[in-house]
Amino acid sequence: TTEALAWGNGFFVSAGSFGQIATSPDGSGWTVRFTCPCLDAFLDVVWSGSRYVAVGEGGMVATSGDGVTWVSGTSGTSEDLQATGTSGGLFVAVGANGTIIRSTDGVAWSPATVDSATTDTIEDVVWTGSLFVAVGAPGIVYTSSNGTDWTKQTPSAAVFFTDIAWNGSIYV
Repeated sequence: TTEALAWGNGFFVSAGSFGQIATSPDGSGWTVRFTCPCLDAFLDVVWSGSRYVAVGEGGMVATSGDGVTWVSGTSGTSEDLQATGTSGGLFVAVGANGTIIRSTDGVAWSPATVDSATTDTIEDVVWTGSLFVAVGAPGIVYTSSNGTDWTKQTPSAAVFFTDIAWNGSIYV
């Protein structure tokens, strides 16, 4: 089952169940490129402009420069990683128990510094061009300009955030 899709470097990348990653140039014919020897699922994949990074259950990470050859990384956590975002030169992954980690290459990861830690799940992260914004439940919002130092914000409503998007002027 596909959990996440990304487009970059001339093809789609699908990441999902049983640690499988597949590629397709047109979305119809798929080639499996990577399979983790595990039962965990990849939950998100992102293209930075030069590198793909996939993250998932149990802290699983994999990276590829071309989408064809993938290498497992070490996230430094066993927490489920729900989502990943990139500023181009920096990757951020977020997940269960307030996990926020960062990497410059998608292979080696280090924990971020969070001013008000949470044990809730952080569901998604987006880069706006100058700011990372991470969201989760209940009503969790964290921001960081550098991907290392994160500040908890107070949203205007107590809602369960599961996803975030940025169009250049507003967050949804």
